[in-house]
Amino acid sequence: MSVQFKRLSYGFSEMEQVQGQALPKESRALKQWLDNLPRGNAKEMAVVLRNSLALGIKVKMEGSDRFNQLEQVRADVIDSVTWLERQFLGSPLPLTNDRLANASLALQLHTVLADSYRLACYELCFPNGTIPLLKSTMVGTALQRSVWHYQQTLVLTWKLYQSCAPGVWQGLHRVYQFALSLKLESKDIADPYLGHPARIHDLYVETALMSLMNPFGFAQTEQDQIRTLAKAFAPRCSIQRFSALEHTAKIPVDADLPVDADLPDDEVAKLQFAALISALEHAVVSGDGGQADVEITRGHGQTLHISVLKKVRRALGLASARGFARLTESYAIETVVAMSGIHYFAAGRLDFESFIQNLSQMGNQGLNMAADWISMGTDTQAQRSLRATVLDHSLGGYRLLWTADQALRIRVGEIIGLNAIGTEPGPIWMVGVVRWLRYEQNGSVMAGIKLLSRRCNAVALRINQAGNVGTLMRGLELMPLDSHLPRRFLMSGRLDGQKQEIEVMYTYEPNRLGPPRLVEHLKSNATTLASNMDYSVLTIEP
Repeated sequence: MSVQFKRLSYGFSEMEQVQGQALPKESRALKQWLDNLPRGNAKEMAVVLRNSLALGIKVKMEGSDRFNQLEQVRADVIDSVTWLERQFLGSPLPLTNDRLANASLALQLHTVLADSYRLACYELCFPNGTIPLLKSTMVGTALQRSVWHYQQTLVLTWKLYQSCAPGVWQGLHRVYQFALSLKLESKDIADPYLGHPARIHDLYVETALMSLMNPFGFAQTEQDQIRTLAKAFAPRCSIQRFSALEHTAKIPVDADLPVDADLPDDEVAKLQFAALISALEHAVVSGDGGQADVEITRGHGQTLHISVLKKVRRALGLASARGFARLTESYAIETVVAMSGIHYFAAGRLDFESFIQNLSQMGNQGLNMAADWISMGTDTQAQRSLRATVLDHSLGGYRLLWTADQALRIRVGEIIGLNAIGTEPGPIWMVGVVRWLRYEQNGSVMAGIKLLSRRCNAVALRINQAGNVGTLMRGLELMPLDSHLPRRFLMSGRLDGQKQEIEVMYTYEPNRLGPPRLVEHLKSNATTLASNMDYSVLTIEP
């Protein structure tokens, strides 16, 4: 009996007859049971399926009986998950209690089905861990189904920006290792819900690559894009027991940990992804206009935003992702989210209408107080700042934690203002962008913040295009992180890849040492800050 086979059964409770409505064993009885499900109430039906599958794991069965049972009930489980996902995917985060309950139920359905197929495989190969006569297809299918449902659990967890439930990663690793021991990992296995044959190796590597890309650092729509990328390159990536190649990552053999976990070499295998790195490097260099094509096969590729490609490349372990040493020091910091809030506080707690009136009073001629910027509306509600806790930080950014009672709503790619509490003589606002995001089980929110500037000034911007003067809008002057870097301004709106003539107007500059500034006319190059957000960075031409 192999070690991989023994591990396959770990984590299941002792088999015994249990009280409750487990799934019937006999096919005809099961069909009748499925016909009697409360299909008029989709959520109640999902609960019944979840409970029955969970009870079924505790019932001792023949492997072929359990496998046939699962194949018969799988369609209804997937239909229930699809209905549940429609109730919460695309909803603002954090989810309401009802939507969170639907999300939890969908995750539980995928997990219990993955566990059940893993158990069916163990029962099929019992007692010595070898494939029974004429059962190779059944064993391979059970393994493939288990890997796919574990993958769906993780994909859905990432879309919710939540931590993974205990046991999911370990179950996935154990199923793959057993498939590897039986030499079934590269076998094409039909799956009606994928629409094409799938290999266990490809599903497993696709999941591992997505994990390495850090899905918490991407918007939900971007996660779909990086999944397509991972799926395309999974067949070209290999897993080896030992490897000294450059572009590799550790995959746990049995630990309940994701890819790239810090484990001894004898407890991991190596995922080799040089083909993906090479394609990303070529795409970033050859990209134009904010977009780039990643070549997957000759003549076929995937078009992605440059910012997405750079985030993928960084997350895959390049030096830019870990160029700064992190300092673990916990302290409170004041935060404010989005352009309107940062501008309000950086302007000395002035709304935009008052800010413009100050500009007019300071002698900026040509500001018509009946101009069309007023039609854009003023700050209709009081801006507020939120207190966060710094968990650790580096020269490049911060890892922050907000408590659940603050009801924070934030997205990957959103800009955020940071001010150390208690600074004298007044607040100095830094500007960062949310690189990754995670909602904890207790309702708190954790995020990684990439620092854009350690000091900003509130300004008014006006873009001049072909002689047409634009409307006044909020802007932030970003002081360079390095004195050798060019000046930059941040504004709302998507102006990727365009050259802009801009007019910058100043008023409140509490930290300026030189003479006050009024108006500057500058030429700039515009780039979109994040592909999922409408913010642009204007880099001033020398």
